[in-house]
Order: sequence, then C-alpha cells, then structure tokens
Amino acid sequence: MNKIIILLAAIVIALIFIFYNKNISRQKESASTADPDKAYFFVWKETGSEIMDIPDIKGKAIGSLAYGEKISVDFGKFGDIDDDSYQELFLPGGIPEADYFEPDDPIILNTGPPEKNNIYIKGGWLKINHKGKEGFVFTGYLSRLPPPAVTGTSNFPDKQYTILRSDTTKSDIELREEIITIWKEGIIKTEISTEKGSEGSCCLSGITLNEGLLFAWKLLGIEKPELNINPNDLLPGDHYYGIFCRDNEIQLNFPAPVGSISIKMEGNFVIISWGGSC
Repeated sequence: MNKIIILLAAIVIALIFIFYNKNISRQKESASTADPDKAYFFVWKETGSEIMDIPDIKGKAIGSLAYGEKISVDFGKFGDIDDDSYQELFLPGGIPEADYFEPDDPIILNTGPPEKNNIYIKGGWLKINHKGKEGFVFTGYLSRLPPPAVTGTSNFPDKQYTILRSDTTKSDIELREEIITIWKEGIIKTEISTEKGSEGSCCLSGITLNEGLLFAWKLLGIEKPELNINPNDLLPGDHYYGIFCRDNEIQLNFPAPVGSISIKMEGNFVIISWGGSC
C-alpha cells in the first residue's frame, strides 16, 4: 500500500499542475470579477445541520440546512468564529491489540484504551446569513465538495463529479485489474483488485482531514450502522471502529472485505487508502 500512496501522490501532483496550468489564464481573467471573500460549502449530514443563534451546541435552533444544500459564505462579513471547538463521536474506538507501533510500518496498531481511539467529527462555528437570518452552523459536516444523493452511494463519485479520464489495465497474473480515474474536481482514484483481495487509494486536493473522513465513508459505499459502543463487542471483521486518530491521520477498521482504511494529510492533499482480502 505504501508504494501505491507514493505513486498516487506523485501522479496527482503532476496532473494537477498540468490541468490547472491549462486554465490559469481563465482563472486570472475571472479573478477580477470574482469576490475573493466568498466561498461555497455543501452539507454532508444526512439529517441536516441546524443553524444556532449562538456559536454553541447549547444554543437555540433558528433554522436548518438540508443534506446536500449549497450555501454561500461571505468571509468579508461572516466566517469562522473558531476552529475545532466542538466535536461529535463518529465511531467508537476498538480494543487495543498492542500498545505500540513500528516506526517504519504505516499500519498503526490500536494505541491504548478504546476511548483514545474514538473517531470524532470536529469543527468550529461558521457565521452565515441564510434566508435573511444570521446564525451559526457547525462546520464539521460542511465540505467544498457536493455529497452523493441521500438515497444511496451507488457509483459515487462518478454521478456527482465530472470524469476527465479513466484507464483500466488487466493482467492474467492473479486476475489483476487496475483502474485509475481522474475527476475535474481535483480527485484521482486508483483501485487494484486480484483474486486474493483488493486495495486502493484516492487523492483529493484542497480539503481538510475532516472532509476526507466524510468523503471516505461515502466513497466506499458503506452506510453507518447502529453501533454497540461496548468495546468488547467490536471484533475485527465484524464491526466498524476507530483504530487511531491524530491531527493529520485517521485510521478505521471496516468489516470484510474492505478491511482497514487510512485518511492522511500530506501537504495540501488528503490521501485515502484502503485494503482487504477475500
């Protein structure tokens, strides 16, 4: 998996330079008319996000944003109040298999009590003006990328984004198939499958680690189940649970055949990698 990540990172950097440089004159031309303080975000929380009267979960809800709704934020007048001031539990941590990890091994074993491996959606509060009302929305479920349809994640992100190119290479050795797909939105995905299992990586530019977590969940087409947070019930191969979490990396356990998944910040990129066996 290391080799895939390194290769994918090199490919995406080169391709982004190629595609973006082709459009640089167009970008400069539109920059004179575009407002640099404005930005757009999409809501990824399926139950919707409430708009609060104060930047606090204990505030009063004065409105709501629907799943998939696009909002415009004028950072010249509104914007972030703070960063990572609030968090919601996304996945509970599993029982540690060991209390150490090998420095040269990217697969980090569970690193302590289950609660230390909890995975959270983190964010601050964004001041917005929505339909004439000023309020605050939790940024944890906001992304610059649009989410898939709420009714399912089939063919995500093919249906939502614009494919620039997709190449498939097949080999009779271990029935190997490799698919590389590039989207206009700055996403490159590599998938490799053999008779023994599958693995893949996805590189995204210009998003946060938090956005990477939301994207990975939908990318793999897995709906979040009702979880028993008793760590004794979180067994490998059967349950989703957190393995490791820090400022620039998140690791999760997914039921077979997906296996483990890593979400990591590398400069201005988020790299999602996964692998499992049949």
